[in-house]
Amino acid sequence: MASYLTRIKEIRIGTASGTYYSWTGVKSVEWNDKDPYIFLEVPGGVVGLYQQIGCQQVTGKLVCKDIDSLYTALYATNVNGTDKAIESSGGIRHTILFFMVIAMDHLGTTKTYDFSNVRIRTIGLSGLEEDKEVVSVVSFYADQVESI
Repeated sequence: MASYLTRIKEIRIGTASGTYYSWTGVKSVEWNDKDPYIFLEVPGGVVGLYQQIGCQQVTGKLVCKDIDSLYTALYATNVNGTDKAIESSGGIRHTILFFMVIAMDHLGTTKTYDFSNVRIRTIGLSGLEEDKEVVSVVSFYADQVESI
């Protein structure tokens, strides 16, 4: 039987594996790797080559249904020793050293994804309509992600 992920159990955010906030109000998370190699053609020739021009990066977004847990995770939790992910005065954004997504499949087995050097890009609201659930959408990027 195939295993498929059914929900986000939690996101751990903080400075290290021992000092983190367990962010549980997250509805969904998605991310994509960006290919840093770009194909370059030599003008007037038949030769082309792949050159690493861009940086390898993971871009993603998460959808949070609980605004209180979002505030605690991003504005009140230390993410690199003394700083919060986002400083409420001035909107300065700091690198998050410890960011781990723990997902659960339909059998109850957990799968962990460890992100390196996460930075928050934007935070917005979605679903501001009558009779619709309002959620916060957080876009982020990271240097890399690995499954552990």
